[in-house]
Amino acid sequence: KGKCSSAEKEYLYLPKNFSTANENVFETNLASVIDATDASRKLQDFLEARQPKQRENMLLAMALEEMGKNIFENNEGQKELSVSIKATKDEKGWLLRLRDNGRAFNPADWEKLHKDSDPAAHIGIRMISRISTEFTYTNVVGMNNLVVRI
Repeated sequence: KGKCSSAEKEYLYLPKNFSTANENVFETNLASVIDATDASRKLQDFLEARQPKQRENMLLAMALEEMGKNIFENNEGQKELSVSIKATKDEKGWLLRLRDNGRAFNPADWEKLHKDSDPAAHIGIRMISRISTEFTYTNVVGMNNLVVRI
């Protein structure tokens, strides 16, 4: 219970150690920018019930909100956008995975390409990429997957 098979992990682009006990898994789906804000608050409450690291809790919740909003902004007008969120704990701490079926968009590459442009442009991407210890994007089977570790 609470485990993924290796084939599921490969398809979902999850690290080998992404599965964990259900009490350490936060999952939700987003249908709008408002959902990203609500999910951010719920994730912060979820994390605070499991660990006392207030700064890390706040930053992970902020990453969910900022990157979730970014998905909707970059896919404005696209019908049937599906966004799933999963946060789970491993031996290094908490991982946040955002997955969507929108246009391919690598926020890590975007940040590198635009590092000298207007500092206020896409401030969420800039902020999250700089505070994270892991900021990994891949597109597998038409699904964008972003993994963030703070």
